[in-house]
Amino acid sequence: MLTRFAASFSSRSAFAAAAVLALAGAATANVVFTTGVGGAVGGGQGLNANRFMAQPFRLLQPTDVTALSWEISGNTGDGVMSIVEIFSPGVFNNTTQAYTDPARVRATGLYTSTAGPAVDRTVTFAAPTRLREGWYAAVVTGGSATNMNVQGYATVAAGVTPAYSGIAGGSGSFTSAKPDVNVFGTVPVIAPDPAVFAYESASRASNFSSTGFVSSTLFFGTRFEVTTPTLLTEMGAMVGLGGGSLFAAVVRLSGPGANPSTTDLSQDVVASALFDASGPLSDRSAVLDTPALMTPGSYAVVIGTGLFGANGSAQIPQFLDLVTPGASNFVRATSSVNFWSASNQAPRLFVNGVVPAPGSAALLLPLAGLALRRRRGASAR
Repeated sequence: MLTRFAASFSSRSAFAAAAVLALAGAATANVVFTTGVGGAVGGGQGLNANRFMAQPFRLLQPTDVTALSWEISGNTGDGVMSIVEIFSPGVFNNTTQAYTDPARVRATGLYTSTAGPAVDRTVTFAAPTRLREGWYAAVVTGGSATNMNVQGYATVAAGVTPAYSGIAGGSGSFTSAKPDVNVFGTVPVIAPDPAVFAYESASRASNFSSTGFVSSTLFFGTRFEVTTPTLLTEMGAMVGLGGGSLFAAVVRLSGPGANPSTTDLSQDVVASALFDASGPLSDRSAVLDTPALMTPGSYAVVIGTGLFGANGSAQIPQFLDLVTPGASNFVRATSSVNFWSASNQAPRLFVNGVVPAPGSAALLLPLAGLALRRRRGASAR
């Protein structure tokens, strides 16, 4: 069954606005998401080996997921329940591939249904699965029995996203059926790691309703501050539904509110790299082969194309919530001239790095490279 279910799964992402009931770090499992159904029973959805139902939800913090339940009635038989990472909300995920790609399955297990009235069928996963904050879907499919049915209700809790119903490898749509779904787990207490540097302009669990377009005439950037010598290791953005490659570049700025000193990013670039823009909306990034040193100061990460060998284009979501307080975003637009300007759009751009201990040997290689480049520049002059 698991093999057949996984084999039918292919790729994309899902619409959601559901609240998370995240109860911090208890020793026993809590309900970390529920549809909170109520009212009269009715409006269910049939299941079989290929027909599935998916309930999108989001987690606002890392969560150890332990179990999943759906209320199901019908004949005796088995089926599969899974937690699938769908990366982003919105109508961009109105496709069966969003919920059926085996590469996106984060936890899965078999359940057994017996003939008779609807009851909660629960899968307890073999081991707790730690999920990052972000968007997911609880997915259920039928199996060896026909006429299995997801029980429907009149109402769900405020903010819960419509469920999605579809046929793996075929068509699907959001549905008016309101299923009884519960995700169980715990929210671990995770101490901040002083050796980790991370900045994001918006959370990967943010909600959005529209996208901008990254092209050679429109770059997106966000500013950030570095307070101690840091090795830059990764930079990227949530983008997709495009093709070819985009560039990510980190640029040194003259101050906290400054723009890059050149419109073509020909100066003050700490590091640049390319990443693929094809496929569904998701976090995409470039990991540097050699970390680049950022000394204390002001910086920006910029996403675009047409420079550094990038030749693609992509959509970039504009987020509605969970935007980092104080995020300082800007764009480079091309009309009659190139210019940088402040932006009220809220994309998700991010950088990651490590903070070596003072005097660490990890700082020596980037410093040596920087000194060598300066010597070469001086000799050339």
